[in-house]
Amino acid sequence: MAPEFFTINKVQDAPDLDPIWGNWLFRGSVVIQAGEPGISKTTFNYSLAKALVDGVEFLGVKPAKPSLQVLYIDWESSKSLIKSRMRLIGYPKNYSNFVVTNDPEVQFVDVDRAIDSVADMIKPDVIFADPLRLAFNMRDENDNAEAARQAKYFRELAKRRNCAVIVVHHSSKAELPGTKKASGGYARTGLADIVWNFERLPEEFDQSIFKFTIPKNREIDDQFTIFVKKDGGTFVEVQPPPGYVSSPYESSIRHYTCQQRIHEMLLTGLTLRTSQILKALNGEFSEISVKKALSSLVQLGIAMRTARGEYHLDSHKPS
Repeated sequence: MAPEFFTINKVQDAPDLDPIWGNWLFRGSVVIQAGEPGISKTTFNYSLAKALVDGVEFLGVKPAKPSLQVLYIDWESSKSLIKSRMRLIGYPKNYSNFVVTNDPEVQFVDVDRAIDSVADMIKPDVIFADPLRLAFNMRDENDNAEAARQAKYFRELAKRRNCAVIVVHHSSKAELPGTKKASGGYARTGLADIVWNFERLPEEFDQSIFKFTIPKNREIDDQFTIFVKKDGGTFVEVQPPPGYVSSPYESSIRHYTCQQRIHEMLLTGLTLRTSQILKALNGEFSEISVKKALSSLVQLGIAMRTARGEYHLDSHKPS
């Protein structure tokens, strides 16, 4: 097939980004999730999946659309373990939208082929692959060529099925920061759209709290950092433990709340300058939060910025 060439103005006809959860999960995107064993990645994901199918808040943020469908491929959990986990979390009300498969002998490509055979059961908006090391018959986790093939497969799957794919992976022994946290070939995080990191705090701090960061977000650059406390089967955003953060801290969830508030303002049909938005918010959010929120709204195709530096609802975007 010959490559498509087009003049830059033609991208105006392309669909806007399609968020699923906040600014951190999008339809058609691939997320690599890295964290050391035992930090509760799988329980976190089951809780997120439950929130997605029920249309309720997770970490204070509701899914962008109701009645989402989730397929969770869980190669490490028996049905008894999944039952134990769901007793802790609680079963979703819309349980028919949350489908699980856990056959350890089945590779990811086999699951992909089988999805069509259960089309009457589910058409997933989000697919979890947990963990990566059991998704493929890997010879060498550190082989970048093999990592690139896997990453391209996930990308092709996300586009073909018009869903988000979340791939659960463990961190390197060196526990490196940023996009180098994930173990093995760098091509996986290099080719991923979004990278979620789960970081354990030093031993002197509360070990029920971990740091959740997003060092890479190809869709929207919002420099995400929050602190999450696991309390039984629930996950709650909290302030960083006393003494852990030396510089001023402002939660990325708070930035997103600011974004939602500004969106509500624009839905009234107003055209506003940044200074007017700050005044209307009455000091509730910082200027940095407001500017980040406006940037995200423009990238999402929700807001437009005029030549005079004013913002209004994108006239092509349905309200």
